[in-house]
Amino acid sequence: MSLVQGFLARIQRYLDKGVILSLPDQKNLVKLSQFIQGMFELMLFSEACFVSMAVYFDRLLSKKNDLINHLNMTRLIFISGVLAIKMHDDFSYKNSYYAKISGVPNHELNDLEKSFLQWIEYSLLVNKEEYDKYYTSLTSFKVNHP
Repeated sequence: MSLVQGFLARIQRYLDKGVILSLPDQKNLVKLSQFIQGMFELMLFSEACFVSMAVYFDRLLSKKNDLINHLNMTRLIFISGVLAIKMHDDFSYKNSYYAKISGVPNHELNDLEKSFLQWIEYSLLVNKEEYDKYYTSLTSFKVNHP
């Protein structure tokens, strides 16, 4: 299973448990799937970045799950991906590039990045055990939706 499918299955599990406020309808889950797949391709994510993105998103959920809803979920997933790239890759683009591909104004992206880091208490390190646990989880999820 692809990491993208595993991440979507993880989001679906959070929706089913009520950890994340529900998406208005199934079409939005398909749109979210397309968004994450596009993000994975446009940002040239390595597996390590994608796994770290999932870790960061979960860290946000554990600290601020009341913050995440269908209106801001894509932005929060996107910024967790930007942070993962900045943390793992030798090269990352400026936020103006990420703003352009996401459609989020640059100043909002900067503010969101700062807020996200504060919400997760600047916890960006992912140790090997945590990485392995997430990688296994993301590659072994069963997907029940497109």
